[in-house]
Amino acid sequence: MTTKRRMNVSGQFKIQQMAFMLMAVIVFFVLAGLFYLMLKSTGLNKGFTELQQEKSEALALSIAETPEMSCGGVVDGGKQGCIDTDRLITIKNSKAYQELLPVSSIIIRKVYPEIRETKECESNNYPECNQYTIKENNKGYDSGEATSYVNLCRRVIDDQYVKNKCELGVIIIKI
Repeated sequence: MTTKRRMNVSGQFKIQQMAFMLMAVIVFFVLAGLFYLMLKSTGLNKGFTELQQEKSEALALSIAETPEMSCGGVVDGGKQGCIDTDRLITIKNSKAYQELLPVSSIIIRKVYPEIRETKECESNNYPECNQYTIKENNKGYDSGEATSYVNLCRRVIDDQYVKNKCELGVIIIKI
């Protein structure tokens, strides 16, 4: 009888061993699955962020390309990303234009040549300024910001000829 009992104890021990092993394998696969899902969700989040950034940059360029702002063939056949600063002064104070745009804020800054302090462009100090605030939201709940480099061009009279003078600028769109 003792041999039979030993076989039962030995069999029970092997069954217990196999049950623990199965539990360890299941826990391993659950942890591996969670790790995989975590990596995939991080990739999705990163992809979503990149897509939002690309969309915002495209929006910034498309706003710069509107007929009201663009150089429109005046400068070198209408460069892409070219903003006519003479037009900006005209539309800057237009309430109708501000309501038309689907964004909360549009600021266009001259980057080069650099002016050390920020001077808001108005008709009395133009072109000795470096910032055009087309639309501004002071409510403080912007969902994102997009920037894109643009050419800021204007017409100047030089030696009895009308020439185009272009400078580097950045358009900042708050959505």
